[in-house]
Amino acid sequence: MKISVDAIIFSAFLGEMNHYKESLTDLEEISAPPMQYLIGNYRGKIVALTHSGLGKVQATISFTLAFTYFAPKIALFTGTAGAVNLGLKTGSVIIGQRCIDADLFGVHKALTGTGFEEALKHRHADGLIPEEYFADERLVKLADQYDAPWKKIGCLGTSDNFPSPKEKIAALREAGVDTMDMEASAFYNTAAVFEIAALAIRSVSNTLDETGGDEAVHAADIRTADRPAAMALHIVGSVESLGL
Repeated sequence: MKISVDAIIFSAFLGEMNHYKESLTDLEEISAPPMQYLIGNYRGKIVALTHSGLGKVQATISFTLAFTYFAPKIALFTGTAGAVNLGLKTGSVIIGQRCIDADLFGVHKALTGTGFEEALKHRHADGLIPEEYFADERLVKLADQYDAPWKKIGCLGTSDNFPSPKEKIAALREAGVDTMDMEASAFYNTAAVFEIAALAIRSVSNTLDETGGDEAVHAADIRTADRPAAMALHIVGSVESLGL
């Protein structure tokens, strides 16, 4: 039987979750091999925490195991990302209304009309593999109500190529991608399969250059992860307003 929680929150690695550990009370560790979770209380709401691991493969497994073990009202993913949008600054936060899997960007056009077109069919839902993923608009609205000058509703990009798939960076900028991470598209896809209201929020820890590279990645500011984490807890505090 699944454990009911008000929210489950993911980050890619433990260093992005410090704000949660400082903000939640009555923290308790739960082991469900191969995963471990923290369960805590935030203003009367029960929250499960865990990290997904780096990249879409690890993340998809982590999300699937978590959604099998828990029955959350909402799922949130927070953490850091590299800025694709050159107008963003370190500490800017993108509310991921849209998300593009950068590794599959352009694949629909490439395969349509070829012997591989059938491969575009979604394996776990009707229709084709999405060209974009979308957050639950109710969660986007709650996130946007958070009073901060550094937030922006935008588009997340996801790639297993670090810091970005350079050969696509110009086209991704043209498509409106603001940041590049390594897990968000997997998060949205898995949440959609499990029919869970989901939103990913990313802070800018470093900035990609015109070519999609980042020679200064060693100076990335992981502490900016506290900002989307605070926004996530703002959403958790208002989860009853969603009527879920």
